[in-house]
Amino acid sequence: MKKRKVIKENDAKLKMVHYLSKQFSIDPEIISILVDTFKLKKYKKKELIINDTENVDKVCYIVDGLVRIYYHRENKEITNWFIEENGVFMPVYHILTGQPNNNNYEALKTTIVLESSYSKLEKIYAFHPQLQLLGRKMIESYYAKFLAHSHNVLFLSAEERYASFIEKKSDLLNIVALKHIASYLGISQETLSRIRAKKMVE
Repeated sequence: MKKRKVIKENDAKLKMVHYLSKQFSIDPEIISILVDTFKLKKYKKKELIINDTENVDKVCYIVDGLVRIYYHRENKEITNWFIEENGVFMPVYHILTGQPNNNNYEALKTTIVLESSYSKLEKIYAFHPQLQLLGRKMIESYYAKFLAHSHNVLFLSAEERYASFIEKKSDLLNIVALKHIASYLGISQETLSRIRAKKMVE
């Protein structure tokens, strides 16, 4: 029987500090002030971390696990993002505009996160300009990735989108259901199956 990974909150916080300081070139001691507002939480597979009826300002850092972001349209689930280990996510649209959150954030496997709130972070930003810069950079990074994916869906062919997915996220093929990958790529599951079959014989 596989032994479950045990992650302590202090270890998780050290990991978050290390990742953010390397990613954004900001003093780890300053980042620690921000990270101290986060609390460790565990979510079961298929559990919703944030649902589309919640207007919350929750900010999460993934210590271990995988999260799918999706919304409903015409009784279908449309996947628009997968967030992996070391990823940060939040209902950005609601936080920045005050408009209702339309997305669901689902743990695709047992997922451990550090959670805080944007309102707590804003209070800290007022006293630490470097952290205000970090907050801005995190949101910019989030949107840059979202825009890159949106560009792919709009301008690349189905085969090019799949090739890009394999290049950047091939590890998800054995974890994520094909219907979710197809939705993320903006194609039908049948089209995805045809592309995969073609690639296998090339």
